Amino acid sequence: MIRTLAIAALVALPLTACKIVKKADDADAVPQDDASRMAALVEADWDERILPALSDTANPAEDVLALVGSDFAAAEDRYGIGGSEGAPSNFVVTGTGTVIDANLESRAARLDVDIDGDGEADSQIQLGPVIRGTALRDTLDFYVFTDFRDQIEFAKLARALNDAAHSSLEPAPAPVVGQTVTFTGAFTLAKAGDPAQIVPVRLSWGAE
Repeated sequence: MIRTLAIAALVALPLTACKIVKKADDADAVPQDDASRMAALVEADWDERILPALSDTANPAEDVLALVGSDFAAAEDRYGIGGSEGAPSNFVVTGTGTVIDANLESRAARLDVDIDGDGEADSQIQLGPVIRGTALRDTLDFYVFTDFRDQIEFAKLARALNDAAHSSLEPAPAPVVGQTVTFTGAFTLAKAGDPAQIVPVRLSWGAE
């Protein structure tokens, strides 16, 4: 009897010494906060959805800006995207211009660009890393507000798109003033006379 109890005790020892580790759910590997989830969504969509969509909807920047200056309502009707009554219109443009001035010291770095060749800046290109506005989000029709949890999550999507745009840009050459820049991007405009502050998703130096 004593021998039987001793054997049972020895058999039981490994069981009491084992620690059972629960396997982590696959969901644990998915970013849980809004900013991380939106950044992951944008990263997944960037090459296959976002860039093709913006390239397909882009209009010549010189044409868009000329019509904005002469007949803003007509520019909205012809080129505007996503603007509802009382809301600013969004435009997607592509073009080439000359850098007239630049602010590269600020975190909201920008280029002042002459697109129509008159020697004066007629648009700004936002370089960031601080990029203002929601133009990228609001020109992409596959991102619909009702598909997101709330306004906060939707705002994080706009930030993630702006961050991805900044990360994709080539560094500015030195000196930058006088350089030719070619770009594709989006901007929001509430009325004629406001500056076109373009958020570029493609930017290269030199005419293409």
